[in-house]
Amino acid sequence: MTDDRPRTCTTFECLDDFQCATHQSKTMAYDYYTMLEKKTDNTGRKLPNRYHTFLLMSRKYGHLLMLKRGGRGHAPSRVEGTEPGELAVLCPCCPHPRINLPEDWENVPLDDQFLYIFFLALDACFRLKRRLVSSELKDPSLGISFAYLVESVPYRGFLRMCTDQKEMNTCSGLAALDHDNTKFSRGYSSAGVGMGVCALHEFVQPNGVRDLQKGERVVIAMQLWCFVIPKMHIHSHMLVCQLAYSLNLVPGSMQTDGEGIERPWAHIGGVAGSTWEMGLGAREDVLNGHWATGIGKNWWAERLRTRSDQAKEEYAALLNGFMSFSLLQVERVPGWGKMIQDFEADPKNARNPYELPVRGIMEAAVLLQFEEEDAACVARGVPGIHSVSPASFMAAALEVEDEQYVELKKKGTMAQQIDVMALQRVLTKNIQQLRTLQATYTPAAIIALNARPVPENEEEEPIEKEPLFLPSALTAEQRATEPLKGLTVIEDVLRDMQCSTTLQFLHRQLNVKSRLLNYKCLHARHQGPNTRARTMVQRNETKIRLHSEKYQMAWEAKRCLAGGDPSKVGWRLLMAEDVRCMEDAAELAQGADKWKAQERRRAWEAQLQDTGELLPMMEAEQAEEGEREVRGGKNVREVSWIWTVVGTAGSDADLEDALQIEWSKPYARTRRWREEDRLLVEETQRLPVFLEFYAREWERRAGQIPVSVWSAELAEGVIVYALRQAAISRVTPGVDLDLDLMGDVT
Repeated sequence: MTDDRPRTCTTFECLDDFQCATHQSKTMAYDYYTMLEKKTDNTGRKLPNRYHTFLLMSRKYGHLLMLKRGGRGHAPSRVEGTEPGELAVLCPCCPHPRINLPEDWENVPLDDQFLYIFFLALDACFRLKRRLVSSELKDPSLGISFAYLVESVPYRGFLRMCTDQKEMNTCSGLAALDHDNTKFSRGYSSAGVGMGVCALHEFVQPNGVRDLQKGERVVIAMQLWCFVIPKMHIHSHMLVCQLAYSLNLVPGSMQTDGEGIERPWAHIGGVAGSTWEMGLGAREDVLNGHWATGIGKNWWAERLRTRSDQAKEEYAALLNGFMSFSLLQVERVPGWGKMIQDFEADPKNARNPYELPVRGIMEAAVLLQFEEEDAACVARGVPGIHSVSPASFMAAALEVEDEQYVELKKKGTMAQQIDVMALQRVLTKNIQQLRTLQATYTPAAIIALNARPVPENEEEEPIEKEPLFLPSALTAEQRATEPLKGLTVIEDVLRDMQCSTTLQFLHRQLNVKSRLLNYKCLHARHQGPNTRARTMVQRNETKIRLHSEKYQMAWEAKRCLAGGDPSKVGWRLLMAEDVRCMEDAAELAQGADKWKAQERRRAWEAQLQDTGELLPMMEAEQAEEGEREVRGGKNVREVSWIWTVVGTAGSDADLEDALQIEWSKPYARTRRWREEDRLLVEETQRLPVFLEFYAREWERRAGQIPVSVWSAELAEGVIVYALRQAAISRVTPGVDLDLDLMGDVT
């Protein structure tokens, strides 16, 4: 294609129509050209092939539109002076120094600094691959670094400077990595695309897009970052990540969900299939064009007002209930508030106010304490009855008991049967050693073992079912004798540690269950991935059942040591309905609202069927308005007791911690909505300032046109276009903003 001696032409109307069609409905050039052929002659006769020419013209026209909207036709340096990222559309509501920020924004108080935080969301899309076709020499881009993509030459030079790094171990397996399999990446020059967008308004950042070589490895060259996890993705992470990196808890996060990066992927996903086969330059020009026209839709003043009204309403409702709850705990609130302030000032060293603390002595510390007591007795000249101390004997006995409760592999293949037999041989040897120690410390256990009825077929009873007859399994009279009396105390303490440790393991497995189910629901598709996901869920269920049985075993042992009185155990009995994942209070409240709405709809439908008359839903809702429960700061929640008990169940300290967390989370939610309200007020002020800045910029460009040098027609057209762009950007006081900077395609 040439500008000097054209032999083929098309109308601006046709090119504008194609630009709108491809950017809005993702119509491919081939389909659009075929449509033109059908409109020209639909009889099936062969027409002159102008498809390749149309591709070149539409590609160059889109590039010229970007240069035109970027003001390069008004600049003395013209196209050659275009800076990297200059043609990208900036977010008018984000903070831009020297454009829409006050002069002293860097010195504002600490409570106001969140208003000037820039939220950047990073993600990768492995659907936007490109096959190993063509080259940069054969198909160069018309302006690779002018807008959103990074220029390839300096980017590759930077990659050469980055040495091989060890892959990070994360607490969550990323579903996106399923699509970055080396097996399926052969024959591709690009494994996908990585992108950074404004997390609040979804504007793709200038030079914020680049092809991926392999995976989602990121090298950060700056240190002024605070990383958080998007709200939807955070449920796939461990509890420690949910407490440390949640946007609901991090100060200054407002109501940012961090998922804005996903919506640009949805917008560009429609062209992924066609860009696979494109050359390097054509693909980059197409992606730049789509991102340039697919953003800028969410910052209208009307949307800001809607979000601001919602923020004020939510903040007022949460504050009302939160203050009511705080008045009931007026003596504790100052201390709880100080705890949150200390954590926000020094999160690495201060206690996390949103996390239940782990109380009690660890098992190793308990055993060390008993060993020191035995050593002190030996030092005083008290002889021991065996070289193995009583504490070591009880610890070994509980280890053998744990081995019995280990879930043995199913006897499927011959190799699995061999593994099971090996485990059984080890367990048999350990039980025999335990019997030797029991003959010294607990002779009553040997007597009870010999008095046990012998099964008719000893082979039918596996070794993991053989009773051990620990002190808790003996009668109260037998435990009252020496040295069983001291062993009873040791077992009681170790059983406490066992209950605490088992609950912690149960917490972890339940969190894993939540992540696995979420992954299976969102990402597992087709038979193979579904089967693997279901296998992982079943394996996790087995571990949950194992830890539940261990807790029940320890609880039953403590009940026997307490004379059969459950009230003296100090731990609650674990029921099947107690073994469930922890749910957030806000989510439970939303679920309750949804359930009530469904119940109202069912009642409405039943009345419609009975009477044949339509009762409006509004009337049904008003009829129940007086019956609805008013939620306060302490939302109604049904959290299992296993998440609120870490030490001795029902102790004052644990109840205090649970109450403190019940106050801290509504406090954080209230603050986030207050921050959202203040930020929206700030963004509403930034928007007209930003647009006014660009209006003056266009007026400046119009005033710099060399009228005496250019022809009158050209100078007039250039000046009129600049003034038109200034009028579009201009904000008139008192007039609602209903303008779209991307609406001007000509």
